[in-house]
Amino acid sequence: YALTPGGKVKWTFSVGRADIVPQIKLGRDGTLYFGTIRGPSRRAECRFYAVDPRGRGKWSVLLTDSGSLCSPAIAPDGTIYVGGDRLRAVDAQDGSLKWTFDVATPAHAAPAVGRDGTIYLAGPGWDQRKPDAHRLYALNPDGTEKWSLRVGWCESTPAVADDGTIYVTGWNIDAPVAGPPTGLHAVSPEGRLKWSYRTYFPDWHFHGRQRGLPWGSDCSPIVGADGTVYFGADTGVVYAVNADGTLKWRLDVGGEFDIRPAIDAQGTLYICHAGGPGAFEDFAMRCYAISDRGTRVMQRPRVAKRVEALRRRLHEARRAGDLAEAEEIRQAIKNLLADATEQEGGRIKQRIRTLRRQLGKARAAGNHQEVREIVELLRELQAGRGAADTEERD
Repeated sequence: YALTPGGKVKWTFSVGRADIVPQIKLGRDGTLYFGTIRGPSRRAECRFYAVDPRGRGKWSVLLTDSGSLCSPAIAPDGTIYVGGDRLRAVDAQDGSLKWTFDVATPAHAAPAVGRDGTIYLAGPGWDQRKPDAHRLYALNPDGTEKWSLRVGWCESTPAVADDGTIYVTGWNIDAPVAGPPTGLHAVSPEGRLKWSYRTYFPDWHFHGRQRGLPWGSDCSPIVGADGTVYFGADTGVVYAVNADGTLKWRLDVGGEFDIRPAIDAQGTLYICHAGGPGAFEDFAMRCYAISDRGTRVMQRPRVAKRVEALRRRLHEARRAGDLAEAEEIRQAIKNLLADATEQEGGRIKQRIRTLRRQLGKARAAGNHQEVREIVELLRELQAGRGAADTEERD
């Protein structure tokens, strides 16, 4: 679908009975590039499309043995790179294949391209015993390998900063014994690990039985204008990490983040997750707007849109000198924000109850590190709630 700014359908393009349509990339000339998946994941076939700005197909190409999502990246010279079991370079003009690079483990996210044309691709690796599993690859524009680095299980698209640093998120079942820790990794342009920032939970629990896999992040990071790296974790925490690997702020909002965030010109971070504090029975998309200070601006887009419309009316009433109408509109805004804050308070209370149950289980199991982490999260959740309320009142 192509929509107008007002939300009306401009045109549609049919891709048949495709199972999955990964992320869409927009070329400089307005051409849309995307792939569709058919068949079982291990033997899936990707049909890759180029569609012009009017919704007309330019070309399509069948990429067999994709084995995973075939999400694209666009290089400065216009070459399209498509990930999967193999990294493929596709000519943007006619869809012809330039070259392929065999990846030891299928990539579950799109590659990234640096300013110098270097292509970066991370593969999770189903079999961690393979020596080439869990690696971040750097390739030259001609398809030859530049370097590779073991970074753990990674299902995110790398982010490349202005200084060339590559950021990837992931988790490692072997950490900290036989690999990098779970969380965010910063890699130099030469392929050296600069630092790693660990996320919430310990990487491994051992009390005579496995209690579950480590909680890391499938959320692709994004780099702000000042070099701050933003990403969400599987624990429902949003992180802002400085370029030197120190924590700038963190905000617990619940859920599990696996969708890449976005930043606007004012520095507001927008991030979404699918699912709630429970699991699949509470499955729903929820989006957050977070200020550069790490406080929530407004969680519900409909509420934000109504508030913005009322504020425009308030400005017009004040300019017209209609003080009575201005006061009425101001009160309406106040009531609307109060209702939104009350609903948000209910969600925060639910999150606190969930964390307290987890705290009880951690204490019963004697997991002191997890107890400390949960207590810290509870404190930050209460502090973040107060900051969010203050900002909404302002």
